[in-house]
Amino acid sequence: MKVSHFNTFPYGGAAYAARRIHEGLIDSGVDSTFFYWKNERDPLGDDYQQISFEPTQNRGLLRPVLNQLDKIRQRKIKRSYDKHIRPRSSTLEVFSGAKQLMPTQLDWVQVQADVMHLHWLAFMVDYPSFFQSIDDRIPLVWTLHDMNPFTGGCHYSSGCQKFKEGCGICPQLVNPSKQDESTISFNTKLQSLRRKHLTVVAPSEWMLKLARTSPMFAECSRFELIRYGFDLEVLKPLKKSIARRQLGISNDESIVIGFGAEDINQRRKGLHLLLESLRKLSVNKPVIGLVFGTGNLPSDFSELPPIHSVGFVDSIPRKALIYSAMDMFAMPSIEDNSPQTGLEAMACGTPVVAFHTGGVPEYVSPFETGLLAPVGNTDKFAEHLSWLANNNAARMKISHLARDFMLKYHSVEMQSKRYTQLYHQLMDSRHSWRRRSDEGEPLRRSRAA
Repeated sequence: MKVSHFNTFPYGGAAYAARRIHEGLIDSGVDSTFFYWKNERDPLGDDYQQISFEPTQNRGLLRPVLNQLDKIRQRKIKRSYDKHIRPRSSTLEVFSGAKQLMPTQLDWVQVQADVMHLHWLAFMVDYPSFFQSIDDRIPLVWTLHDMNPFTGGCHYSSGCQKFKEGCGICPQLVNPSKQDESTISFNTKLQSLRRKHLTVVAPSEWMLKLARTSPMFAECSRFELIRYGFDLEVLKPLKKSIARRQLGISNDESIVIGFGAEDINQRRKGLHLLLESLRKLSVNKPVIGLVFGTGNLPSDFSELPPIHSVGFVDSIPRKALIYSAMDMFAMPSIEDNSPQTGLEAMACGTPVVAFHTGGVPEYVSPFETGLLAPVGNTDKFAEHLSWLANNNAARMKISHLARDFMLKYHSVEMQSKRYTQLYHQLMDSRHSWRRRSDEGEPLRRSRAA
């Protein structure tokens, strides 16, 4: 059995999650290859390949006609992009359409997959040509790292429920209308996925529940919950005093409150709410902030504790060092799937203070692995941070429980086992699925989760 993974980039939050799945499968003996579109860094290894797409061959007497049709198609895509997406504010969440200027047919000599495992495909895949090039009998597994696979383009909907009805009049677009880019992309995705042997996987019950409500997956044969897995032999608690010294934090008596994200200025991640909470702390010890990620901290630090920034970090051993230096990890996301930073912190025995949103409550349990505040309530968030800072014994207890939780539910070995079992089940059911589809029998959704 050969499994081929597809992700737009080899780096970034979704890519790291996808790569852990891929590398865990290799370690468990599965023939796995990771295909990606762009990479400006060093090669990742023989089991990683930059994807190439087959060029469209317009030959013969029809070539001028087909070329003209292709130009018309490209003009429509550009026109919709310029009208609805290009003028959007940079503070908004990313939005990606279903059509690309160039077709993206797969080269099956390169791919040779028994199972195709899809991840974050934004900006790489032209849905019509990509999915048309995949035989309907090939099992597709799609892990949802955000909402984009079942919406008309948004990656997080900010509470909008229009993806349940096909989108349109999108609040995240400029010049929204009933036939805006969200409607076009939604319908394009819907048609592209018809008759595909698709299984949807999500790392949180929250995301899985949303996916079930979208018409995008009306023909999906199966839904599965598989939690993110981590290498807990590397991502583990380290001695706090040593970790702080290596990071240049010399005062071991201080309370260190951490925060991190791939982009700390992404509004959904809530840095602005954390800074407001830090101004409301009531702690009987000195407090230091420890931040990692790209982006810039605000220039106004009035009434804030000193903040130590270590910049972008993608090394797992260094992450373990950073999380171990913290007394607690603040995760003020206002909407999220199963944020990996919180899980990484818990793997290092660091309690998490977060907002009750998305899939976060599925692993942040009050007084067991951390504390939860109502979304946007900075008074309660500050109260939780202060309580943990002022209660050493409770903080140590939660630290141990958080690590135990990760060992029990989030090991990479457990994740690999679940995916391997799923692949084998899909391979076994492939022929019967195709027969039912050919006969026109309605495909039933598995209730397994």
